[in-house]
Amino acid sequence: MKTLSIILMTIMMIATFATALVLAEDNQTTAAVNSSVQDNEQGLGLNESASNGKIAWKQMGLWFTFNQEKKVEKELELAKLRLIQAKIAAGNNNSEAMNKALDAHDKIMNRIQDKINKLESGSDVKALNDSATKLIGLERAIQVHEQRITFLSNALENANLTDAQRAKIESKISKAQNVTDKLSELNAEKKDKIKTKLMAVGNLTDKEAQKIIENHGEKAKNSKGKNVKDSENESETE
Repeated sequence: MKTLSIILMTIMMIATFATALVLAEDNQTTAAVNSSVQDNEQGLGLNESASNGKIAWKQMGLWFTFNQEKKVEKELELAKLRLIQAKIAAGNNNSEAMNKALDAHDKIMNRIQDKINKLESGSDVKALNDSATKLIGLERAIQVHEQRITFLSNALENANLTDAQRAKIESKISKAQNVTDKLSELNAEKKDKIKTKLMAVGNLTDKEAQKIIENHGEKAKNSKGKNVKDSENESETE
């Protein structure tokens, strides 16, 4: 009887520990996603004036970046800062600053669209796989950016603005969302072209090529947590 009690207690302890691990993993996943799509302006040390300095610094880094994929990544960083800038302005009820930030954001997104459109995928299997990995990473970044626009739209609801000011800014936010949607569509088209090339170069079926693309997606998903952590560490040191 005593032995049975010990066994039952051991099973209960293992079950409790396993449940705690699952809950901890779920919480970490949720925290990682939130860290990807939410901005802590205080943690970034940003306000309406300080953000200009950070944007200028990022812009300088862009000038010395020659790889087109890296340029797109850095342009998205700049676009992110412009959205943060607009969000801060919304909190300060500063419609003029919001309009300027959104206008700058629009120009950046147009540049990104042009760069994605010109990205080459290569012609051999290795180059195609590398391109697939980059496009999937870019897909994730675009999804995060879409969430940032949603957060900005939510912040606008609490801003103390006139009807005319609000209508003007809402129009620009809608335009930003449309451009981001186009980026997603363009990225998807690029992925489809890579799949078609993989089928031709690797003599693969549609299903086999699709599986390769999906595997790249799983790898990107698994590395997401590390990328978020690296982003947090970067913010702490800036």
